[in-house]
Amino acid sequence: MTTENHSRPAASARPSLSTEINIGTRSLHTNLNRLITARLPLALPPHANSPRLYAFGLLHFSHVYLTFESAWHDLTHPPTALNNPALSSLLEDPWISVSQPPPPTSSDTTSTTATPPTPTPAADPLLLAFLANLLPPGLPRSKRLRRDLAALLGLRPMELDVHLATGYPGPRVAAYTAHIRRAVQARPHVLVAYAWVMYMAIFAGGRWIRAQLASAGPAFWEHGGGGGEGKKGGVRGVSFEELGRRGLGFFSFDGERDGEDVKAAFKARLEEAEGVLSEAQRREVVEEAQTIFEWSIGLVEELDGLLDTPDALLAPVGAADKKKEKKDGVVLPPPVPTSRYRADWMRQGGSIAGALVVLGGVYWWAACFLGNALREGWHEGWAGI
Repeated sequence: MTTENHSRPAASARPSLSTEINIGTRSLHTNLNRLITARLPLALPPHANSPRLYAFGLLHFSHVYLTFESAWHDLTHPPTALNNPALSSLLEDPWISVSQPPPPTSSDTTSTTATPPTPTPAADPLLLAFLANLLPPGLPRSKRLRRDLAALLGLRPMELDVHLATGYPGPRVAAYTAHIRRAVQARPHVLVAYAWVMYMAIFAGGRWIRAQLASAGPAFWEHGGGGGEGKKGGVRGVSFEELGRRGLGFFSFDGERDGEDVKAAFKARLEEAEGVLSEAQRREVVEEAQTIFEWSIGLVEELDGLLDTPDALLAPVGAADKKKEKKDGVVLPPPVPTSRYRADWMRQGGSIAGALVVLGGVYWWAACFLGNALREGWHEGWAGI
């Protein structure tokens, strides 16, 4: 006598999970694409003479990747009492309660996710094995994001750590990252939605964005955010020849195929979801994908408010450049640090007290983690800078 499991759909009975996600997010995807393609030219010549606007936008979205990738690592590599603490804990603002995040506005996310959550026990071996194997080497972006941000903002690795851990570039970023942590804790399977939406974006629209940014030319990238020492108008450590590794590393992949092999491996591994996720879990993955697009649109709206983008969009090409530069000086991250900036860099992250709290945590974490790190090596998302 055999017992059939009706909770998991047959692979041939319905479209693939990736197809369901694409269908369920089509209109949101189109809306987000229009927002980005209309705004990217404003971060390039002749409207901008340095990558500072791009760096500001990248900083906004970097928290999304850093948060869900660190949560992914924590889920598949759980810490022990004698091991290292969770990586995601090093990305949190010590003054913000994760359990009480800033409430999102109506434009942040709608009521799309109406299905009651289906919590998955952290000990579910089938799901954990699937998640642990889903991302092929070279796909996670944390390592490249941190390297890009360090170069574009002119920050050393420890300075960047404090900058990321002690403050968010906007309240919607803080709310979004808090949502990610809550969602993954309650329903680990929704990580599949983040993987499909956020990584496929790099292979699709990301290729176009990279081409547009690279076409700005050497002068644009070497001009940088200002203050480069020993290099005429340069971003410290970045030259046009190095853009693929540092300035635009986020959109690039190692190897001659520039990530096409990585994408193929990811899609092949994702097919295993057909036999792992239940009907309810698949539905929640699709709903979370819709929520991801809604939050992403909210981040673009937040950037509009910080940079007064609607006015810029209405301005004719070549106009209001001086006005734009004046706004940039108020809201953009600081330029490449000078010796004076290095003397008080802790203010960059928010408050001196906040920085000291984080540094204390970092030192404690380093002491706990040192022995394990020597044996296992540094986690990819935190190495290589």
